[in-house]
Amino acid sequence: MSANNDRLFDGQNRVAVVTGGGRGIGRGIVWELAARGFSVVVNFRSDAASARECCRQAEALGAARAMEFQADVADLHEGRRLLDRVLECFGRVDLWVNNAGVAPAARLDLLEMWAEPLPQLPRVPSPSRPVR
Repeated sequence: MSANNDRLFDGQNRVAVVTGGGRGIGRGIVWELAARGFSVVVNFRSDAASARECCRQAEALGAARAMEFQADVADLHEGRRLLDRVLECFGRVDLWVNNAGVAPAARLDLLEMWAEPLPQLPRVPSPSRPVR
């Protein structure tokens, strides 16, 4: 990593929000940011226990603060509620990682499951439109 990237990801006094941060790739992102000293907000939709455990581990890895917050970011109002709460608690957001995604209810053969997730996809906000 270059010196510029080292400074960019120096998390001292910085706050990161990771949507879908309690499990999988999001959890790994949270832990890496925590190890770099970021305060982290672990957003989750339904698995509060995983988000809490992720926060405990983030603090053990070096996060100044770690907080879990439930919000379904596919809903614009829920996403705004998450942002408002982060600003209320931390006063800033330095890094926002849009990791949350839509997953099928069951892992099936692609041809068997294809129609199932399609109705959910239009609900996911476009990353090209900032939330104000």
